Amino acid sequence: VIYIIYREPIALGADPNTGEAMFIYPDMHDAFIIESIVASILIFISSMGFIIIYQATKYTYDRSFAWRLLLIGVVLALIGFISLQYIIAVKEGVILQGTRTN
Repeated sequence: VIYIIYREPIALGADPNTGEAMFIYPDMHDAFIIESIVASILIFISSMGFIIIYQATKYTYDRSFAWRLLLIGVVLALIGFISLQYIIAVKEGVILQGTRTN
């Protein structure tokens, strides 16, 4: 939130060559508003995954429920982590965003 207030970035951008919408800013040091919001949501999802993993340790006598909680927590943590790594890879130019062949 402080970044959005201080830097006043644009909500989303467009590719200058094709005119298609860009959701991830191509520079590592700047971000669109939508990108910041998505990154915040992904960090929240990962945090919830770790909290659920912690909660699974409290159900040692109900093993099936503990395993379900553990699985849900690991899946949430991995979804958040992999998605954030994808955003970083796009920002570094390792993965190109919006590549379509017509």
